[in-house]
Amino acid sequence: MDGMIAVLQRTLILGACAAAVGAIVYLAAPAQASAAFCPSLTRNLSQGMQGNDVSQLQQFLAQDPSVYPEGLITGYFGPLTTAAVKRFQCKLNIVCSGDAASTGYGNVGLQTRARVAAVCTTFPAGITPTPTPVPLPPPPPVGQSSITLSSPDASDDFEKGDSVTIRWASQNPQGNLTLELVSAETNEKVLNITTLTNARSDSHRWRVPTGNSITPGDYKIRAVMHANVVLAYDESPEFSIELPESDADLKVSPTSGKAPVL
Repeated sequence: MDGMIAVLQRTLILGACAAAVGAIVYLAAPAQASAAFCPSLTRNLSQGMQGNDVSQLQQFLAQDPSVYPEGLITGYFGPLTTAAVKRFQCKLNIVCSGDAASTGYGNVGLQTRARVAAVCTTFPAGITPTPTPVPLPPPPPVGQSSITLSSPDASDDFEKGDSVTIRWASQNPQGNLTLELVSAETNEKVLNITTLTNARSDSHRWRVPTGNSITPGDYKIRAVMHANVVLAYDESPEFSIELPESDADLKVSPTSGKAPVL
């Protein structure tokens, strides 16, 4: 009898050990990585369009922060989405110059849709998936809130240190208003000018920085009205920012007797 009890005890102990080992193996198994998001694009897309396919396009582009750093999923194809599409097209050598009308630069046409379909399942070097951003609700219907920049305009040229009056008109203003300086060449934000907590204001005085935060070139002002979502936005025409004449003289005339501005 004692021998049978001993055999039974050994069997129970071995069974418990096997179960424990199985549990350890199960817990140690690595979880499979989730697949990259792949949009379903059945129509050509361009600025001003809305829809679930625009949201899918934005979610796809947002997987690469160098392509769509803002990562906003709004369902509205606005200037930020256009800029992201241009970066994607340029990065994959689809098109990198011209405009939407002449070369399709910034539009999602047949060639870009085909490249998205080819890339989204493989994500080669340079396209790095990141966690999908939390989708934002789509913006209110067009016309509910709007903003239109009236200055500066294309005829304006400024120098570092100049005072610039930014003016706009808005309809049904809500929430906050952020003003940004944007590169006309890349359409990327260079710096935040200010965020106004009262979107009902209609102008802001800004002094062009004199340091190295911006370089001479062509720029635009972007105005974004936002609360929990982007309500409305607009961009000014391109204008230029140059060095003050005294600094420019030193740049081109190093023999003037003064040290050049570096």
